[in-house]
Amino acid sequence: MRQEWRSILAVPLFVGIACSPIPFGSNIDWAWSPLAVIAGITLVLSGMLQLRGNKGFFTFTPSLLVAGGCFVAVLAWQLLRLANLGPTAEVTSLFEPAGGPLGGPIAARNLIDEERTWTALMRLATYGAAFFLVTQFARDRKLAQRLMLAIVLVAVGVTLYGLVMEFTVQSCLVLDFAKIPLEGRRNPCAFSGTFVASANYCDYAAMAGFICLFRLEEVVAEAGAHGSWRTRLRGRLAAVSGRGAFLLTALLILTTGVVLTASKAGIASFVVAAGATSLLVSTFRNEGKSARLVRLLAICTALLFAILIGGEHILVRSVDLLAKGDPARAAVLDLTAGAVALQPWSGWGLDSFYRLYTVLQPPGVALIFDKAHNSYLETALDVGIPMAVLIVAGMVAIAGRSLRGLSERRRDWHFSASAVAATILLGLHSLVDFGIQIPAVALTYAAVMGMGWAQSWSSRNSA
Repeated sequence: MRQEWRSILAVPLFVGIACSPIPFGSNIDWAWSPLAVIAGITLVLSGMLQLRGNKGFFTFTPSLLVAGGCFVAVLAWQLLRLANLGPTAEVTSLFEPAGGPLGGPIAARNLIDEERTWTALMRLATYGAAFFLVTQFARDRKLAQRLMLAIVLVAVGVTLYGLVMEFTVQSCLVLDFAKIPLEGRRNPCAFSGTFVASANYCDYAAMAGFICLFRLEEVVAEAGAHGSWRTRLRGRLAAVSGRGAFLLTALLILTTGVVLTASKAGIASFVVAAGATSLLVSTFRNEGKSARLVRLLAICTALLFAILIGGEHILVRSVDLLAKGDPARAAVLDLTAGAVALQPWSGWGLDSFYRLYTVLQPPGVALIFDKAHNSYLETALDVGIPMAVLIVAGMVAIAGRSLRGLSERRRDWHFSASAVAATILLGLHSLVDFGIQIPAVALTYAAVMGMGWAQSWSSRNSA
């Protein structure tokens, strides 16, 4: 009965997570709000089943308790701030000279924009609920495989849509949204699939690509595990052209999409994450030289295929960066660091950057930024340095458990590898961008991490 309920409750949640990238990366309220409702209802129903005698429906371990404790602490802190508990002096001193631009007596406020904070709090709670539910549902290997397949299928569809837009309207149209073309470029709009920003799509497609890459590696390794070197080679070639054909095709499509974005930091993070995780897999699983060579050849083949298609975009953008630099982003980072220094312990409230930017916008920067382009700094600005550290600590706890799964699992280790790679990817890219703050990216990451945690335990020592 417990397993039947898991399968029933997982369907709407998994569909919602997998389809979240389709409407603009769910970066609009009407796109992510339904999933918040689905996650909330699923969480309540699952809790009721646990209370009604289905013992074991929920499973907790030290790593999950650490991550959950950090997450709950952040939510509780924001609720306290919304209840007007905490420091208000800096908020008052900052906005009083501007004549109260928020339309009310600023001295009575604890946060800069309570409405935006409430909305961001709801999004954050949705990510946490989705992650926790996936950790519980994905303990079933079949459910985990279905979720991974759904994520890959949607990612491939999103990328194919983006390719159509690239060769028809030069990616300047995303669904019904028209991008502003950039002058002086052969392709005036960056490739972004169904996302508005190319770097955000890059993070999403990279995570789906990791799923294909490490599952393909596992299939190839299993096919060439025994016999002479000729037998192993034939088995691996047969696996690539047979069971692994879909995975290889999907990997090439997704890698092409990543490269076409011309996101310098995103592509670099993708390459580093893939290489570092492959090295960790070889180390933790004590693989031989031949297995490492096959893995290296697979990565190089995918990257070479994609670079032949989209390498020009990367070269053009890299030359522009070297020639002109990016003083606007540098000024925004300085602004963000200054805002963190004003309220380092309490923060300004979730999603407060845009409101702060409208007041503190540097005189020499004409562009309007709604994100800090450094998720670590922006998180510290939002919730304060202590809570920002807790958020990172929670992610590290789950990634650490997934890393252990590389050595403890004899099969299906690709779940853990994908989680580790996704963490490295977003951990690096978040230094200069904000992909993890986009709902579809955050939800996909929550799902990949949830599956990585759930499938990191040996069947002899199940979670």
